[in-house]
Amino acid sequence: IKTSPIYSMSAYFSEEMTDRLLFYLEKVSTGEEISYKEWFGERCVHITISPLEQNGTISGAIGIGNDITELESARAKLTQLAYRDHLTNTYNTAALERDIVQLIKENTQFSFLYIDLDRFKNINDSLGHFTGDSLLKLVTARIKDFYNTTGEL
Repeated sequence: IKTSPIYSMSAYFSEEMTDRLLFYLEKVSTGEEISYKEWFGERCVHITISPLEQNGTISGAIGIGNDITELESARAKLTQLAYRDHLTNTYNTAALERDIVQLIKENTQFSFLYIDLDRFKNINDSLGHFTGDSLLKLVTARIKDFYNTTGEL
């Protein structure tokens, strides 16, 4: 029976989280420094665990945790900005390229539909960007209604 205080952590953390920490502590016991992210509900903590050495022998470990929730939130927002059109909230060409490359690597069949709005530049130039933006939102809403269960936009 494991009687070390480390095994009573499951009273505070999930079994999965406890197992992960024990795995990392095993690595630290061999002299390796460990650094990883752990989610505690809605909070994200970056954890670093370093071995403590005394006379050439690992005698313990020290851990430091930093709350990086805001950083992770900013990272998620940047990802959304990088792969979504801000006006229509549809995937952009960068997302299309990323997904196609991934699907090809996975040897997965796929299809996509490319729609070109004829003379759209004329609408923007003659009626203004507000009207052009409104038209794009309207077209997107109609396409989303049609494809609401069969694909991603």
